[in-house]
Amino acid sequence: MKKLLTFIFAFILTLCLFFIFRYSNNHKDNNTKITLVSSFYPLHIAVLNLIDGIDDIESVNITKDHVGCIHDVSLQVNDMKKIENAKAFIINGAGLEESFVQDISEKLPNVPIIDSGKNIELLKVEDEDENYDKEYDHHIWLSLSNHIKQIENIAQELVKILPEYSDKISKNKDLYKLKLEELGKKYNSESMRNKKIIVNRAIFSYFAKEYGLEISFIVNNGHHSEPSAKEITEIIEFVKKNGICYIFTEEKNKSVETIAQETAIKIINLDPIRNGPERKNAYLDAMENNLKILKGAF
Repeated sequence: MKKLLTFIFAFILTLCLFFIFRYSNNHKDNNTKITLVSSFYPLHIAVLNLIDGIDDIESVNITKDHVGCIHDVSLQVNDMKKIENAKAFIINGAGLEESFVQDISEKLPNVPIIDSGKNIELLKVEDEDENYDKEYDHHIWLSLSNHIKQIENIAQELVKILPEYSDKISKNKDLYKLKLEELGKKYNSESMRNKKIIVNRAIFSYFAKEYGLEISFIVNNGHHSEPSAKEITEIIEFVKKNGICYIFTEEKNKSVETIAQETAIKIINLDPIRNGPERKNAYLDAMENNLKILKGAF
């Protein structure tokens, strides 16, 4: 009887040790993934495409759970910890991350920072608000040609940082670039050239420039609050005088609706792609949907 109990005890102990060892190995494997951290959503989606099919690498969007504008974000301790453990930190550039990128550079000098906006021609911000201190427009990802340059910039640095994955990253880059170029051809085939528009905010400047749209007025030019009644009246008069037919906005709001009611201007709601679903085709889908909206409006 004692031998039987000893055998049963030994068997149970062996079984427990087996499962503990297996769990420990699985847990270790989960933590040995290479992490690439992006400053915000469009870059996270870009990285998902570049690492597609590479199980050893994961992409993290550091501002996923932050509310408000990215350029006003203050990173928390757990955010800094994620960046510290990353192989690289990918940023948009053009001043978007200026509230925290310097802090990261100083505190985490061993983490490479990849500036995806490197060598992209930036548009100056034309702003009447003396308190608005942004010199350049940072919404470069809304131009397909600029976003392709961002993809190329990211891939160029990743193959240096992760040479063992360079072939796969390069192939993924070429494939994603081809998809973006094909979508760009669809945009260029549409008759949007020389159409005068006004915009709610200076978000679509690169988008408008790429496709020949003329921005005649910016409703909220650097302001965080809605325009005053006097300013709205002036905008309404401007729209009527200049025969403007369209207003681009990322969301409907009171001032835009008032202008539309008084002028019969058509509101075009476009996606600025600052957040969305966690899938690799999300950027392409959003830009494709923006194109459908434009087709229906023009």
